[in-house]
Amino acid sequence: MTIMAKDKLIEITKKAISLVILEDKTCGTGFFIKLPIPTNEKPMYGIMTNNHVINSEYIKSYASFKIKINNESYIIDFNESNFIFTSELIDITFIQLNVDFIKHYDFIFLEPCYDEPNKNEMIYIFQYPKAKLSFASGYIEDHFGFNYFHNTSTNRGSSGSPLLNKFMKVVGVHKIGISTDNGDINLATDFTTIDYAIRTLYNKSYINEIIKAKEPTRSLTKHEDSLFKKYGLEKTPLLNMYYCPYIEYPSSVLLFYRTNHAWYFTRREKSNICYHLDNVKTYNWTLINTDESFTKALENKFSKDESFTKTLENKFNKDESFTKTLENKYSKKLEHHHELLITWLKLSELMYM
Repeated sequence: MTIMAKDKLIEITKKAISLVILEDKTCGTGFFIKLPIPTNEKPMYGIMTNNHVINSEYIKSYASFKIKINNESYIIDFNESNFIFTSELIDITFIQLNVDFIKHYDFIFLEPCYDEPNKNEMIYIFQYPKAKLSFASGYIEDHFGFNYFHNTSTNRGSSGSPLLNKFMKVVGVHKIGISTDNGDINLATDFTTIDYAIRTLYNKSYINEIIKAKEPTRSLTKHEDSLFKKYGLEKTPLLNMYYCPYIEYPSSVLLFYRTNHAWYFTRREKSNICYHLDNVKTYNWTLINTDESFTKALENKFSKDESFTKTLENKFNKDESFTKTLENKYSKKLEHHHELLITWLKLSELMYM
């Protein structure tokens, strides 16, 4: 690493990465970021972390939170006029900062990268494990749904840390580490999905109030519940997750998840479904992107399944519990009624959010 690169790393740790403190308790990591939303010429500046660090309930109940950066403490207000986004499935929270705050302090705002990292590409992570600033490097091992699997060293408190490429741009946000008998694996949400989620609700704010982005999905009416059932969506024990059966393969179901910004779907074996959100986040979810063709989305999804399965088998071939949690082989394609259902949800956009 060059002297210039080392200087850049030191500068980022002092001016971009923060410890998140809620009610005087250290809860995770946050970082300053500049989003090209609505445009590159008029970007949005804010702080980003995980939803499980700062969720909609906290935002609703409190007026602010504290961060510590370079041993100095700052208060971040939840300004009603600023854009705030949070989503439990992709596990991301973004809080837009006031102009006065941005101008008053000499912080660095990281920029996102939307190019997918190559497998085994070096990544860097700044974090606050156990409330102490730390730096680590590692590699992207695979990309599965909206999750990057990486082997960078993390610990409790690393949640919300940015994954940076060699150009010091954010490719993802770390959210969870999973320990197994054969090693550890970490998950991060890819930034392309994060951008889509935030941009969708920001652009729709002229139709939906700005508060929608910081709230969970709304309660459905009885009529909407019955409509879902009519189209083949059945409730599961987990709020916002539904299923639609396979006719030809009765041991499988197609799962659907309703968020405040989009629908997601994935196939699972009935025997391999967990109704705990932390497990559900790791599934191979496909975003129902209202701006992307349905055929293209499926081609992108199915083309990655074989390579990912091999990665899992090579790394965790002795760990059955981990495999059961993460493995999602798309050997069975969608049936016609699934395609109709997904098309209907795609056309409904944010109607049932």
